[in-house]
Amino acid sequence: MGDLATRFRDGPLVWRRRGTRDVIAVIIASSRLAAPERRTNSSRNCCLNVAGIGLARPKDSTHYGYISEHHAFGMSDAQMRDYVEDLAATMLASTLGIEFNPDAAWDERKRVYELSDLIVDSLSITASAEGAANGDWTCAVAAAVFRFSAPPVAS
Repeated sequence: MGDLATRFRDGPLVWRRRGTRDVIAVIIASSRLAAPERRTNSSRNCCLNVAGIGLARPKDSTHYGYISEHHAFGMSDAQMRDYVEDLAATMLASTLGIEFNPDAAWDERKRVYELSDLIVDSLSITASAEGAANGDWTCAVAAAVFRFSAPPVAS
């Protein structure tokens, strides 16, 4: 996993399928943990490592959407879902000129985005894993895979 995770650190991995006009892009969030000492915390999430991808799509399909990636320790799945979805939607909202209070809670900003009628939807993909008690490496990986097909070339 180390080599694979290193390849994704600087951005998406993109492939072109041979014999087709398809392009595949992958965004990966990964979190790795090998620290049994984190178990000394009394919190349930003390040794949880979490990875997440957030996606936000604008209503106007001629505009680009946004993708966010985050990895952390000690967050719950629900906290990660809210965080990455909020991050992607906030980046999209700022480019669309939607007025919002950046200090407001995610639920309040989400209502503002929905009322603006400029953002179609946002979603998140998360993965979590509890660190192994014996110190073995534990990984959490979340991925978004996109397949783009180029239109046929006119002859």
